[in-house]
Amino acid sequence: DRQQLTTTVYPDGLRSTREYDERGRLTAETSRTGETTRYRYDNPDSELPTGIVDATGSHRAMRWSRYGQILAFTDCSGYETRYEYDRFGQMTAVHREEGLSVYRTYNSREQLTAIRDSLGRETRYDYNEAGDLTTTT
Repeated sequence: DRQQLTTTVYPDGLRSTREYDERGRLTAETSRTGETTRYRYDNPDSELPTGIVDATGSHRAMRWSRYGQILAFTDCSGYETRYEYDRFGQMTAVHREEGLSVYRTYNSREQLTAIRDSLGRETRYDYNEAGDLTTTT
């Protein structure tokens, strides 16, 4: 017994439920209004879902790195957002549909130093020796 939450009963008498697979992964959630969201796992050893189907039948898909970082998310319209990371696991880029991307850079202390959008606009972050953010430009 994993002692996982399976049912919540609210003061108004409505309830929500959760279902799990034999590995203890969430496979379905039914809200207090009766709408069910289902979760799919392609990797039997992963706790991270690769697919979600909501109550309207809309599908979402996720792809994960071996380190548990999201690599891609496809929404119910079929638009994919991709993510990139550096060797320290920090997100360095987000690529959205229509070529819209955002890039992030970090210093040797793993602090965010700049964000640049697909139009080339950049926001810079400076820190003092103690590591406190001092300016944003």
